[in-house]
Amino acid sequence: MSFILRCPLNQNPKKILINENSDLKNCSSDTICGIINDKYTKGIKYLENRDCILYILGDLIIPKNNKKSSSQYLNSVFENFEIKTIQNLKGTFYLIKLNKQNMKIEIYNSLFSLLPIYYYKNKDFVFISSRIEHILDSCSDTFFLNKKYILEKALFGYALFNSTYFKNIRTVPCNSYLSLDGTVKLVKHTEILDYYCENPVKWPKSVDRLSDLFIAQAKDYLPDDKFYSSMTGGLDGRTLVALALGMGKDFCVYSYGNPREKDVFIPQYICKKIGLKYYPIYLHDDFAKIHFLKNAFEGEILTEGNLRFSRAQYNFFSKKFSSKPKYIITGLFGSELLRTMRMPGNLISQVLFDIFSIEKDRELVKKIRHSNRLKFIRLDQFQNELDELLDDIFSYRNAFPSGLSVNKKFYYYLFEEVFRKYFGPEIILEYNYLVNRMPFLDFGFFKELLKTELAGCNADFQVSNPIDRFKGQVLYPLIIKKTYPKLLKYKLDRSYKPNDFLVPWGKFNITKAYFYRKLFDRKRYKPPSYATLCFETNISKLMEIQYNKSVFNDKYINYLFTNDNWKTDFIHFNIFISSAKYISEINRNNCYAYL
Repeated sequence: MSFILRCPLNQNPKKILINENSDLKNCSSDTICGIINDKYTKGIKYLENRDCILYILGDLIIPKNNKKSSSQYLNSVFENFEIKTIQNLKGTFYLIKLNKQNMKIEIYNSLFSLLPIYYYKNKDFVFISSRIEHILDSCSDTFFLNKKYILEKALFGYALFNSTYFKNIRTVPCNSYLSLDGTVKLVKHTEILDYYCENPVKWPKSVDRLSDLFIAQAKDYLPDDKFYSSMTGGLDGRTLVALALGMGKDFCVYSYGNPREKDVFIPQYICKKIGLKYYPIYLHDDFAKIHFLKNAFEGEILTEGNLRFSRAQYNFFSKKFSSKPKYIITGLFGSELLRTMRMPGNLISQVLFDIFSIEKDRELVKKIRHSNRLKFIRLDQFQNELDELLDDIFSYRNAFPSGLSVNKKFYYYLFEEVFRKYFGPEIILEYNYLVNRMPFLDFGFFKELLKTELAGCNADFQVSNPIDRFKGQVLYPLIIKKTYPKLLKYKLDRSYKPNDFLVPWGKFNITKAYFYRKLFDRKRYKPPSYATLCFETNISKLMEIQYNKSVFNDKYINYLFTNDNWKTDFIHFNIFISSAKYISEINRNNCYAYL
């Protein structure tokens, strides 16, 4: 699923030429030309009326209660298309709207912008694409590596805002669309701050209504055809499995990990007990020796350097499922919406927490400049970029409305930036083989959730008390109770049962399990055992990855490769390996003039 458009700037185009075989470099300068294809999921929908041409790429979901046919529904939606229409559309997709009368172009991605829109302007044209590589291939300009992006990735694991690996190639901001009528405009279509609530409804008064709403909204995401549903040891996947069972769907459960890990043996045990098909994806010695590196390298190319090596399994199992049902259903974003984020790890770096928790600018500057994450780069070569980044951070912090809580500011960044930067690459990769549907990200549910105490953004910042965090999980068991209550009785990976949220004595079990983990589990981040195994097995090959020593800190990296020191800094090491490999790959292919 991809597209590339080349559009004239500062002149009125005379015609539109879009097909799978367009030659953009030799296309007439007065023509809007482009290439659109979807060879894997074959999800292109084409609509045309007197005024407009519409292309929809990806998975735009037709609601189940819609009595019209698919084409009638789409025609009715787009007949009087307005900016806010995008909020009513479910799924993950691109929408390209071309006005035949005035040649105006509007390009949208679905809510939360999980699928990126990249754009690049020179004096004559603007190039707009779903992939950076298409811009590089379609334009004869020289492109330079973006040192600021490398700095941001070292600190956060992804871009702070809209930069990319290449200078002057940027992403359209979250929940915005690109409009082009001779000049480029970026227009916000959905402002999350508009849905924040000063006095959220108490969770005991809202949980019943919200569980009913989720069940009603999520039904649209479950296909009528056979599909795979993810279930681990947690609540997100189990809730969706309960929903699918309650609807009588034809599906198979899957999970991945080491056979000894809870994310494998818990769903395996449950499926055996209730007679449900289970498909395990074992990530043990064979995966580490045979499949890890190949899938890690492929993942980096498919996501243009944005999928970390430790997530190579997404490419592995997506390929496995590509010859099977088209859809997988996952619990992505459930925990991120409902539970408060409190610990730094893969998703959120300590530096990001610091941006919102440290009030004094001087103290924050000191914390960032001395961050361990900066050991990976030659900081002496990044001083200008670091100064620019600090200016960006302070401008961002100062732009929030007064009176907004620290946690709501933090969650705004989570919604707008982290969702698309961390989870987006997973969705992009999977779209090469299948379609991932994520019911928890339904915008109708999202809006109502923000009105209640059940939303993580309406809690205190970095809550750790188990009783305070109770409300971040209580919605799931109620949904399970209303759809398939048998799943309430099986233990979760945290050693309590979903039913413990629904009975008077349950809080005792939850608290007991909490203190058990505090006593016997280390607090710091521990990578899954399969991730450690994969790196251990392939460390000599990872050492062979070429990295530019004018960018990366050779002395510190050599230290990490010595005596398994990388294990003490696994997250940062993982980010470095992913960045180094991708930069090495694009340098080898002569995509840009270096620095």
